[in-house]
Amino acid sequence: MTCRSMLDCLPMELIDKILGKLSMMEYAALIHVNRTWYAIALQWLYHTPRIESERQIDQFVNVSGRALQHVIELDLTAVSQFVRDDHLIQLSEKQCNRLRVLRLSNCNVSPEAINRLLRLSVNVLQTVLLSNCNLSSETLETLGQASVHHLRTLDLSNTMIRPCATFDAPNHLEPMTKGYFPRDNQLVELDLSYCSWVDNQTLKNVFVGLPSIQRLSLCWCHLLEYLSIFHLVRNLTQLHIIDLRFINAISCAAAYALLEANANLSQVLFTHRLKPSQVRRKERMACPASRLVDL
Repeated sequence: MTCRSMLDCLPMELIDKILGKLSMMEYAALIHVNRTWYAIALQWLYHTPRIESERQIDQFVNVSGRALQHVIELDLTAVSQFVRDDHLIQLSEKQCNRLRVLRLSNCNVSPEAINRLLRLSVNVLQTVLLSNCNLSSETLETLGQASVHHLRTLDLSNTMIRPCATFDAPNHLEPMTKGYFPRDNQLVELDLSYCSWVDNQTLKNVFVGLPSIQRLSLCWCHLLEYLSIFHLVRNLTQLHIIDLRFINAISCAAAYALLEANANLSQVLFTHRLKPSQVRRKERMACPASRLVDL
């Protein structure tokens, strides 16, 4: 029986289970069997590449464009110190355009290089992690376009939006939150922790332009006032969890008041006496009613 006829006899589900147990070396060997196995194994080999060294990132960006079109999850965080602009530009030029998950946290690359890669997959991206990266208004605009398609998880923690006059110059996320119908926005998880540019107007744009947010992190956003946070929580009707740790405006009583303001909110993380704390909906009654109004 030939390899082709053997393959025809196996259900695709069984082939997937078998291929799911192979190593990278075994995938590489499988692509040399024949054209049929080449086409099947190539998808698995580049579906979620494991890149763990400078040599591997250099080799990866030099593979064929056909192979790169099979990549749906690209994680460069393990080699962030080695990632350069030309790496991302090479991926863009070879049309790496089917990315659903992109992790570039801690990569010291230019906003322009990031933008080129994001634009190629703007219609299919589901998760983007850009923590500790330098971004631009164009980056925010591209992410806004992605969020009206399939983007559901976005990490912008500790980022800098260029151009900016100073490190903590406010940015209101207008390119990402305006110009689209809010009801079309798919974003459910947003991390803005350690962003010194987040202020009260930023929160207003978030609840107006990103109404589907369910998990929001604002840890260490020191420019925020309680009233703005309260309006945000009250207007984000689908919000489940909010992280407000190390924001001076949030006390224990204020955290419980936020739970009262939103029926869907189940957890508030905050800082109490310099220690991380949290309140959950089932614990509401543990706080005396008098404290709920003592803001």
